[in-house]
Amino acid sequence: MVHKVLFWTGFGLAVRAWQLGLEMRPFFNRQSLWVYPVFGGVGAFIWLLVTGKKRARRKEREAAEES
Repeated sequence: MVHKVLFWTGFGLAVRAWQLGLEMRPFFNRQSLWVYPVFGGVGAFIWLLVTGKKRARRKEREAAEES
């Protein structure tokens, strides 16, 4: 599970780097250093939402099959 959180955190950081590359802005700017953990956290949060919904559906399906 930790490796998936790390993956999505890295994905969020990669998206931020891509965005800054498109804008041709520097990657490390003092005023915008707080943005990197935010983008990483958003990526991890989206992963948690997606997998949580899948797990809930799987549990419902398994409960229906047992009945």
